[in-house]
Amino acid sequence: MWLFLSSLAGISSFYLFKYFPFAISLLLIAIIVFSLIRKRFILIALILISFFYAYSRDHPIAEPFRCDDALIKGYVVDMPAGTAIGFSAPVRIIDIDNCAVDIRGRQIKMFSSGSLEAGAEGVFLVDIKGRRRFFNPSSFRHDVQISASLKEVYSLKVKKDIMWYVQRSRAALISFFRKEFSQDVAGFLGAIVTGDRSGVSADMRKSFASSGLAHLLAVSGVHFGIFSFLVFSVFRFILKRLPYPVLNRMTLYITPSGLSALLSLPFMTFYLFLSGAGIPAIRSFIMINVFLFGMLLGKKGMWKNSVALAAFILLVISPDAVFDVSFLLSFTAVVSIGYALEWNNEKSNELFIPGMKELFRDRIWRWTTVTFIISVAAYVGTMPLVLYFFHSVSLVSPVTNMVISPVVCFLIIPGAVLGSFVYLLTGMFPLTSILQVLCHAVLQWIYGLGTIDFIRFPVPAFPVILSVIFYACLSLLIFLRKKRYGAVLSLLCLAIILVYPFIKGGDDFQVTFLDVGQAESAVIVLPDKKVVVIDTGKDGRQTAGYLDYLGIDKIDALVLSHSGNDHAGGVWYITGMKETEMLFDNGMIIYPGPVPSGITHRALKRGDIIEGDGYTIEILHPYKGFYTAYSSKASEENNESLVLKVKARGMSVLFTGDIESEAEDNMVHLGGYLKSDVLKVPHHGSKTSSTPGFLSAVNPSVAVISSGMFNPYGHPHAQTLARLKDVRTFNTARDGAVKIELSSPGGGAGDGGHRIELKTFEQYRFKTAHNFSEEVGNFYRMFQTW
Repeated sequence: MWLFLSSLAGISSFYLFKYFPFAISLLLIAIIVFSLIRKRFILIALILISFFYAYSRDHPIAEPFRCDDALIKGYVVDMPAGTAIGFSAPVRIIDIDNCAVDIRGRQIKMFSSGSLEAGAEGVFLVDIKGRRRFFNPSSFRHDVQISASLKEVYSLKVKKDIMWYVQRSRAALISFFRKEFSQDVAGFLGAIVTGDRSGVSADMRKSFASSGLAHLLAVSGVHFGIFSFLVFSVFRFILKRLPYPVLNRMTLYITPSGLSALLSLPFMTFYLFLSGAGIPAIRSFIMINVFLFGMLLGKKGMWKNSVALAAFILLVISPDAVFDVSFLLSFTAVVSIGYALEWNNEKSNELFIPGMKELFRDRIWRWTTVTFIISVAAYVGTMPLVLYFFHSVSLVSPVTNMVISPVVCFLIIPGAVLGSFVYLLTGMFPLTSILQVLCHAVLQWIYGLGTIDFIRFPVPAFPVILSVIFYACLSLLIFLRKKRYGAVLSLLCLAIILVYPFIKGGDDFQVTFLDVGQAESAVIVLPDKKVVVIDTGKDGRQTAGYLDYLGIDKIDALVLSHSGNDHAGGVWYITGMKETEMLFDNGMIIYPGPVPSGITHRALKRGDIIEGDGYTIEILHPYKGFYTAYSSKASEENNESLVLKVKARGMSVLFTGDIESEAEDNMVHLGGYLKSDVLKVPHHGSKTSSTPGFLSAVNPSVAVISSGMFNPYGHPHAQTLARLKDVRTFNTARDGAVKIELSSPGGGAGDGGHRIELKTFEQYRFKTAHNFSEEVGNFYRMFQTW
């Protein structure tokens, strides 16, 4: 256990050293001195070896890059996924030419018009873009993500090895599920058997999260444990019923249980890859194999050593997984459950209730008690991580995990997994109808829970330091003899996490322009705390994530400027994830289906005014009878974009959609109505927009351009930037999300002493520290929220 902790300390120290070099250096020196005094020389060696091992494996791409007409040799490692314009497939780079950045050995996402078979190896002509991920506070990662657009295939062959067979099996199962089961059940089975969640709807994700059962949609330790137990039990059952002479000969050097464990290994390995080999699955695979190996040797392993070994192997394979969300949640849950069960075993004799002694001894009561302890331990142990990354907590999670999880784990998962193996071997899937009925019933229960408002408690963002303190206190609970001090401190810290966002106060008015790539989306929190979302980006996920970050579950008004996919593509995702009261548009959007019930739909025109406590929203364009003179359908849609001006507490923001010069010229005569402090630059900074006359009429102090890095249109155009040279200009492609907020009285610009503050996410995120002042800045960010 201590050996693993030393390795974990070395790897963690390396990654933290980038941001806190002076503090980590002092901490390592202190640990080394302490270990020398205690003569723990092996621990010192392991810390240093782990530190330099992580260094040797760390090859980050610091800056975005672009390589046109690059020649790559690559291997398709997984099934391709459908996109709006074709397919995308994960490709491992074997070799590359005509690119200044060496990305050999890395996995990239390659987009193509046709599907590439998993296991295919070939030589491809591609355009490569290394773009950083979305710079929004709700995004988990902000490193450079590499993608490629396929231009030509020079050679292609399929290596029919074991991984090819595994991927073919995954594809066959997913196809079978979609053909033989209802849509929701097929998506659910695809998730729990193959790890493919492309068929899981937004409504299903929301319902599982609200009921505290989101972990069931990922192949995790529960799935693996049950499958391994079933396979092991089947082999042991068969072996024990073999004729005695055969069994005696087979078990001369190994016990029946050991032989069963050995025979289970190939099936478990196959299921590991069939399920997608995620971190929770790998962790469980290693832990179970440690246990089975112990049986093979006739020994029982300790759970702590199994967990430590699993984490150690994962970090050897991928040291940067140490701060991966899945790694943190998976191991935190297992460790919390392990220590809780240890405590239960120690205290079980003290928990007898007078008159209930016989009942406690009953298996059903014991099973209920253990199940409750497991559920609560995982719930409380992972809560700070869940709140920090996902910004909500299910209030019924311990109960649903006691009631619904057993049905899924002991009926659905065994039936689905074993049925899948039978199907792959024989082409027949047993008990299809029963599985359909059972899955449908469970999903209906979960959907029903998802409609109950109070079971999910949204929690706005809080400083990361609170999570650090919580787990420091939890460590005291584990390692100190007087555990009540650690327990009290942990619960106190958890209480602070839950109440902090509600006592720290908020801003009177804030507008956030999100980084959604070559698209647009903005979130407005008005003085009366009503929420307006203007455009959704291409899929709505970044917008929904930022609303989660703010702890917002309800949108008062969703405004779509026009029908472009980069502005309205995420409308149904947003309305599916967030309660939406009103949907506003320009009256020219044709929806693929009816607007969901409960949402008021209205078209806005010039002259419409929406008023509230301390704010007004004025619609300036289009007007009834407006027609564009251009023949291009794209230009027509752009010029019909909604233009609205939001005024609050003396500050005004003008939203312009994708209007071009024709619509701008049509509005110039409005004069003072256009004058605004902040301008959302039209059409991503296109040269056909932001005409001198329009900019003169608006006369902004701040301009915000929403564009994507390396976009194919060259936005923002140099001519547009030249016209904005005297305006303080932000670009989401460079600065990430941009927030403009008007805080309560306290001096500064604004109405009645309100203070206007501009923030970019680029300024907020942790940065590599090259000197002490930059390290202090990173420490300061630990106590901040954006």
